[in-house]
Amino acid sequence: MSSALNIIQVAALVSLALLHVSKAAAFDVDGFKVGMTIEEAQALAHRQGFSLTNRKDNPWPVFETTLSKDQKLAFCNEQLFGYSKPLKDLTAFIRSLTQMTRDLGRGEYSSQGYDSPISPESIFTMYVNWQSGDEEIGLKAQQFNSKEYFTITWLSKNDCDKSSK
Repeated sequence: MSSALNIIQVAALVSLALLHVSKAAAFDVDGFKVGMTIEEAQALAHRQGFSLTNRKDNPWPVFETTLSKDQKLAFCNEQLFGYSKPLKDLTAFIRSLTQMTRDLGRGEYSSQGYDSPISPESIFTMYVNWQSGDEEIGLKAQQFNSKEYFTITWLSKNDCDKSSK
């Protein structure tokens, strides 16, 4: 039950954090930017002390980092359009939310809760997204199977994935 309570606490903090209203010019996550080539991203990863491994199970190049298999970079026509990585914990999520609200202004907040009728498990999800032209950056907090997951995701409109925003 404390996990569900943490998500509720995050929702309250989001309401406070969304009061800031400044704008940033472009998305830049850990130095990775929309439009970088695979070679530029590999060089940046190397400078930061890790490498990228190409996953062969996608219709376009998706690279996992040696830091975490859940940290991914996606490329379309040799240019970076997506980046996703897990955040360590609730504290990292709140710090990211505060910083992104300060840098990007007020985000769009949504949440969902689902209690399973056939099991004792529940799923609670909270999203905060920021849009800038064809780019979107978002944070997600999810409690599922009594575990918490926190993710930061960055996407840009592209020709490879018709479902991207």
